[in-house]
Amino acid sequence: MSKNLYLGLDLGTSSVKCVVVDEQGSFVALGQGRYSVQRKGDWAEQDPAEWWRAVKESVQQALQGGLGKSVKGIGVTGQMHGLVALDDDETPVRPAIIWADTRSEKQIQQISTEVENLFSRIGGPVAVGFLLPSLLWVKQYEPHVYARIRRVSTPKDYIRMLLTSKLDIDPTDACGTGAFRAGECRWDVSLLRSLGIDEELFPPISQSLEISGYLQPGPAHELGLSPGIPVVTGCGDAQASAVGIGIAGPDQLLVNMGTGAQVFQLLTVYSPDPNGRYHTMLHADGRHWHTLGAILSGGLAFDWAAAVLGQKPMRFFHEVSQNPACASGLLFLPYLIGERTPYMDSSLSGAFLGLRVTHTARELARAVLEGIVFALYNAYTVTKEVAQPVHSIRAGGGPLRSNTLRQIVADVFGLPLEYSPEPNTSALGAAYLGIIGVTGRDLASIVDQDQRVTGVNEPNPESHQSYLECFQRFKSYTELWLRNR
Repeated sequence: MSKNLYLGLDLGTSSVKCVVVDEQGSFVALGQGRYSVQRKGDWAEQDPAEWWRAVKESVQQALQGGLGKSVKGIGVTGQMHGLVALDDDETPVRPAIIWADTRSEKQIQQISTEVENLFSRIGGPVAVGFLLPSLLWVKQYEPHVYARIRRVSTPKDYIRMLLTSKLDIDPTDACGTGAFRAGECRWDVSLLRSLGIDEELFPPISQSLEISGYLQPGPAHELGLSPGIPVVTGCGDAQASAVGIGIAGPDQLLVNMGTGAQVFQLLTVYSPDPNGRYHTMLHADGRHWHTLGAILSGGLAFDWAAAVLGQKPMRFFHEVSQNPACASGLLFLPYLIGERTPYMDSSLSGAFLGLRVTHTARELARAVLEGIVFALYNAYTVTKEVAQPVHSIRAGGGPLRSNTLRQIVADVFGLPLEYSPEPNTSALGAAYLGIIGVTGRDLASIVDQDQRVTGVNEPNPESHQSYLECFQRFKSYTELWLRNR
């Protein structure tokens, strides 16, 4: 193949995806390598060696047929917030503590107590699963391990280090650590010192669109690529998904769903929430900030429900009632591992409410989807306080390939949902960043030229009104639980 090709690597919670695109951003190939999460109580960990095995598997799949000779650049994205702790040899000293881990509630309380003006300094609250409280947990409960740590990394930056032998971090992922001044684009040294943490543990900052380094001979051989290929710094998976799906301005809302789920909207000014209900972060383009309202149980909730109801995940959406479950009084609270926006409470629990003997499995499945969307809408109700009015939603990939789920989103939010069928928007966004970083093309030219909306789910006004009434019950039940726990 004579065309120049670019790789996008997306280190997700359950798999690595490798997307190959040409220099116009058109899809060429896909590869995937899977792994699992090791859970023990409130712990959620992964072995970084398994990530690298899956990276090799995904790249080798994608490059079948001799495509590797045409690759001119690599972009990287992945799950945010997690802690990879490295020793002198840049080898992990323990399994990675990932975003879904909830063990560090006491460390969150310590940070909140000891750090003044926390929300305005770092752009929002520190949540369990963030790098900083996980590092504090290791310091307090595994001091022999902590003593060996010389650098800390987020997951995608660890993978990029294996590619280039250079460790750094971009501003988007730095914003998700709990130790970064988003408004000033620098580590909060005084915060770290107040917690007894050496700021030298934290890597230097490189911009998302910069070339971070070059593919080294060892990993090049393992991947089937040529050494010396530029590797662009990249960004977190939420920001990469916004790039990949074509979010171009503050009047568009990204609804993103993987294991968790997010609502994402661009901002023209830095606007942290004084109440710490959502996150304000830098965007990959280096020009905008954005709000990020995150819920912990998106795809996780329907995977759980599919297993409990005896359905294969791929069949789940075929077994969903087409009638709103909340109209029959059935509600689902999707707080299976706690919640972030707006409650920032790892102790919240899930529940079915209003369950009657007349309800069927199809109605329970429908209630799960509605509960996930109600939680996303709850996050949006607080992020929209600082953002400009939204005219449309963009969504694509993952569970949102289901027309039923997309219509629920459109009806709950009362906004048209523009759909792209691309199932791998984060990996695609990483590939786009690879093109931009290597060629110098403008981000808007990639997004405008290559993103095509293939369908629109228009909201039903009657359904929207009905869902708003259901949402108020959903919110009231949640707040009642919070008051009476």
